[in-house]
Amino acid sequence: MTHLFRGQQTTHEPINPEIVPTPVAAKGTPDAEGWVQLFNGKDLEGWNVHGPEKWRVQDKILVGTGTLPKGCAVTTDRFDYRNFHFRFEAKINKAGACRYGRSVSGKVCRHMLTFQSKERMTPPGSDSEVIPADMWFVQEVIADGKYMTFRINGQTILAVKEAVYNNAFPDYNSRLLVLSVADDIEVHFRKIEIKELPASSPPLAKEEPLPPTFKNGIGMEFVIVPKGKSWLGGGKDKLGDREVEIPADFYLGKYEVTQEEWEKVMGENPSFFSRTGEGKDAVKDVSDADLKRFPADSVSWDQCQLFVAKLNKLEKDTGWVYRLPTEAEWEYACRGGPMSDKLDSAFDFYLAKPTNTLLPDLANFDKGLNRTCKVGSYPPNRLGLYDMCGNVWEFCDNTRQRPDGTRWLGRGGSWRANPRDCQAWVLGLAPRGYRDESWGLRLARVPFGAPSPEAKTPPPAAAFTDADVKRIAALPAEEQVEEVRKELVRRNPGFDGQVEHKIEDADVTELRINTDKVTDVSPIRVFNALRVLDCSGSPTPDWKRGNGLLADLTPLKGMDFSHLLELNLNWTKVDDAGLAYFKDCKNLRNIQLFHTPVSDAGLAHFKDCKNLTQLCLWGEKVSDVGVAYFKDCKDLTWLKLESTQVSDAGLVHFKDCKSLADLNLSSTKVTDAGLSNFKDCENLSTLWLNDTQVSDAGLAHFKGCDNLTNVGLANTSITETGLAQFKDRKNLINLNIRGTKVTDLSLLKGLPLKSLICDFNADRDAEILRSIKTLETINGKPMKEFWKEVEGPAKDQ
Repeated sequence: MTHLFRGQQTTHEPINPEIVPTPVAAKGTPDAEGWVQLFNGKDLEGWNVHGPEKWRVQDKILVGTGTLPKGCAVTTDRFDYRNFHFRFEAKINKAGACRYGRSVSGKVCRHMLTFQSKERMTPPGSDSEVIPADMWFVQEVIADGKYMTFRINGQTILAVKEAVYNNAFPDYNSRLLVLSVADDIEVHFRKIEIKELPASSPPLAKEEPLPPTFKNGIGMEFVIVPKGKSWLGGGKDKLGDREVEIPADFYLGKYEVTQEEWEKVMGENPSFFSRTGEGKDAVKDVSDADLKRFPADSVSWDQCQLFVAKLNKLEKDTGWVYRLPTEAEWEYACRGGPMSDKLDSAFDFYLAKPTNTLLPDLANFDKGLNRTCKVGSYPPNRLGLYDMCGNVWEFCDNTRQRPDGTRWLGRGGSWRANPRDCQAWVLGLAPRGYRDESWGLRLARVPFGAPSPEAKTPPPAAAFTDADVKRIAALPAEEQVEEVRKELVRRNPGFDGQVEHKIEDADVTELRINTDKVTDVSPIRVFNALRVLDCSGSPTPDWKRGNGLLADLTPLKGMDFSHLLELNLNWTKVDDAGLAYFKDCKNLRNIQLFHTPVSDAGLAHFKDCKNLTQLCLWGEKVSDVGVAYFKDCKDLTWLKLESTQVSDAGLVHFKDCKSLADLNLSSTKVTDAGLSNFKDCENLSTLWLNDTQVSDAGLAHFKGCDNLTNVGLANTSITETGLAQFKDRKNLINLNIRGTKVTDLSLLKGLPLKSLICDFNADRDAEILRSIKTLETINGKPMKEFWKEVEGPAKDQ
């Protein structure tokens, strides 16, 4: 996490010695442990607010929303503690970071915590350094007179002598406490509290130990693995030859992941030894209660990663993440954690005590039961971890390179492994997509700021070959989709595996995936009968850029797109080169290219698409030259050209589009003259002309559009004369006239408006707007909230 997690000081503006209000003693009564609550869960009493419109209290949570180019902050000087312990819980709506010691209103503040989105971090942070989105975590600052200590979830991230901070952040504002939200990120705060520490506090307050066990929301149990050093690799009286240090306590699954737990997360049970699996006869005499506690088996490494992703999303565990353990973490835990005597590293098996002999009553191995068994059926090791020997191999988050390709590591042996394969140091190797009834998994639960020893990013997947295409294409359609889904997950770390599809006449005809985490779409080559291809990303909250990572469409070269009717690449990085693969799609009806780097040159590939009904472009590289390629598209019902460079000259190409229902020309170069090309579009229901040079004269071209439902005229020179064109529109429910010259809103009376955005003047407009009973929102706020703000706080009588 930038400076806070790197142990560096942040830069700051020159010091401004402006006098700040004299600090006062903290308000409120300390609880039994001395904590004073700084946030009452109702309002911002006791806080000074910078950017009040960006702060709100919602369900007893304090929410701050930063916007570019400025953020927002709340400050308090309610305490006069030289030594203190300050803490709060927080979560952010996108991956980001926390920085310490910045400035507010020109004043440098030693006690300022600023939250910032990953995209705006300076310097940029890596994925492993940022705070994950939508996960509550505990942030602490401890000043004990000698050290400034920063913690995340009880883990000390940085401890610096106070003298360093006294020099870096002089004491002008030493008591001013600041919570700041920068740029385009939203932060939720709760349980904000502080307590005074005695002057004799030790240099570093003792970290509270983690609970020895943990059970999550679906019942998975975990055991603490203490930090420390150990020696790995030893056995058969040979001492360990690899020293490892685990820098922070973490949790490891008390048991292997069970069939019941897998099904709760994934909605299915792939296990061989289950009621519906191929090995059902081997467990027919096992009770249902016991069988659901059998380990999940026949899962691949990719499926394990998907399980982890879904579990993290489901649990949203405060400040913690689930993942596969590294092989070093696994062996460290298997041997019992910290090892003070290197001689203890020379054993093969580690249960209550180390031993070189694995007896049948100690583990399920060597085909003793000829199947898996209920987890926890054999004695645990000294940390309380069960089945670290036998039952199922447990995938780890590591790989090994072999002459025949990459192999994924497993540990612990299985029910059919011989004793040697169950030794603590032995590695199992499996291809990435390998599924077998002897392979399963066990999860680690770690603080998101904690490093992972020897953790490696899996190498890129092998190229998706023509042989792969033929192999999958020979399968039934449903199986094709499943195989393509798996291949997409393999090639795109972070992809959630969600694939929407439609099958008609045994062919996959529609495919939709979100590409926010997808860069490689080569497996899509399997489908040669697609009518709909949607590889769009999602927009950022401000709609100023896209989250989609997809840029390279080279893998789709040679695909048969002759049946394609709809193409959606919104919010991606696909450029002109990518569009070349669709040049023969003469049957296209719908093209969606919102916020892509596509230019006029790329649009030339669609010059033979005469049958379009929807054309949606959004990007400053598109001009009159580009839209000219669509001059023969007479059947358009949607034409969206927002934020392009299209002018009146380009709009001439659409003068024969009489069937338009949705027209969006916002932020283009259109003038009144250009709008004349749409004077006969009597079916229009949506008309967006925000941020254009349009005037009253231009609106006259739409006097025959009786079906208008949505009209946007923001930041134009429209007056009451132009607005009068819409006074009899019985379907008009959404209207935006903010930034126009309209001052008389009486023209809106009688309209069935539900949403209105305007330059509201209470003395002038309140009575008129109160008379419009259909209104549900004004300027984006529900009516009750809007009028409450207009009226202000209630006054005592």
